[in-house]
Amino acid sequence: AAELRPPDLRIRLPPSSSQSSRRRPVFYKPQLIHPVTDALLFANVAIFVTSRNRELLFHALAKSNSGLAKGQLYRLVTGCLLHAGPGHLMVNCLSLSNIGPTVEHFYGSQRYAVLYTAAGISGNLLSWAMGRAPLSVGASGAIFGLMGG
Repeated sequence: AAELRPPDLRIRLPPSSSQSSRRRPVFYKPQLIHPVTDALLFANVAIFVTSRNRELLFHALAKSNSGLAKGQLYRLVTGCLLHAGPGHLMVNCLSLSNIGPTVEHFYGSQRYAVLYTAAGISGNLLSWAMGRAPLSVGASGAIFGLMGG
């Protein structure tokens, strides 16, 4: 009696003329240099450590619904660099340091920078459209955008 087997559904592509017929597996090599991620981490920590009057800084640069309504669109970007406290900064930096290098390696530094910025702006625009947080800070929107990138 013949043994019944399910069909092999894997797609096999013939090797191109420039490749050998025997292919070696490609393993992920972590990128040792990730300049955009390092710059973002440095900027977040430096701004937090050097800001002496956080209330004044938030008033001037945080994502503010009233400020955006007045045309202060820079707040869509600057709000991503501010953090409410040490715990908030730590969670965002840990998340960025875990996700950022992989995404930067996958897309390249320039595309990664554009993706991070666009995700941060989009997150702040969504926050503004929802209208529930009249004042907000943090890089969470940009980091979540990296995960969905």
